[in-house]
Amino acid sequence: MKKNLKILFTGGKGFIGREIIPLFRKDGYEVVDPSSKELNLLDSDAVKKFIENDNFDIIIHAAMCSGTGRYGKPDGLDVLYKNMRMFENVFRYVNEVDKFVNFDSGASLFNKSQIPESAYGFSKYCIARSVDKEVNGINVRLYGCFGSSEDPNRFLAINIKNYINKKPIKIFKNRQMDFMYVKDIYKNTLYAIENNIKDINCVYEEKKYLTDIADIVNHLDNHSVDVIVENEGFDSPYSTTSKLIDVEYIGLEQGIKECYENYLR
Repeated sequence: MKKNLKILFTGGKGFIGREIIPLFRKDGYEVVDPSSKELNLLDSDAVKKFIENDNFDIIIHAAMCSGTGRYGKPDGLDVLYKNMRMFENVFRYVNEVDKFVNFDSGASLFNKSQIPESAYGFSKYCIARSVDKEVNGINVRLYGCFGSSEDPNRFLAINIKNYINKKPIKIFKNRQMDFMYVKDIYKNTLYAIENNIKDINCVYEEKKYLTDIADIVNHLDNHSVDVIVENEGFDSPYSTTSKLIDVEYIGLEQGIKECYENYLR
C-alpha cells in the first residue's frame, strides 16, 4: 500500500492514539485526530459534516467509553448507548473509505461462544461483529496494552514505578495475562492495514502470568522488591492465541525496559 494516505483517527487523544499516531505520521500517513471538543462523535450531523468535508482513505475507530465494569462495578446502559452511537455515526461511512479499523478488546469475546454481559463488553461485541461483516473491515483486538504514557494506575505503570521507588510490586490476583507493548500494537495495526488482514489479536506467542511479569520488572536493575499477591488462587485467564505474522516485535521484556527507562527520565 502506498503511503501519504489520509487517516481519520477517532479517540486519538487517548493512550493508544497518543502513542501510535506519531508512528503513523513517521511512516508517511496523514492523520487527522480531532478532540472531543473539535468533533462530538455523539452528534450525527457534526460527524456527517466533518467526514463529508474531507477525503479520508482510512478510518481508525478507537473512541470508547470504558465504563466502570472492568473495575468491579456494573456498567450503566449509558456506556452501551454512547459506544454504539459513536460507532454508528462513523461506521455509516465504511463504504466511502478503503479500510475501516476498529480497536476491539478481549472483553468483546468476539469469535467465542459467549456473549458478554457487561454493557462495555456487549458494545465491543456488537461493534466487532459489524466490522467483521464488511469486506474492508479490520478488527485489531487488544488484551493488555502498555506504554510509557499509559494511565499511571494501570498494572505495569504503577508497578514499574513501585520498583523504581523500591516499593512492593502488587498483584490483586494472579492470572495469565496477554500484555503487548503499544509500539508492537502499532506494528500489528500497520501490518493488518497493509496486508488486508481482517482480524488480528495483539498478543505475543509466549504466555505469561502476572507473577512472571512482576519478575521481569523485579530484574530491571540491581535491586529487588517484595512481590505481594493479595488474593490466593488464580483469576480467569485474559489471553488468547494469534496467528504468526511476519512482524519483528520489540517484545514484552524490551517494552517493559523502555518504559522503565522513560520513567527514570
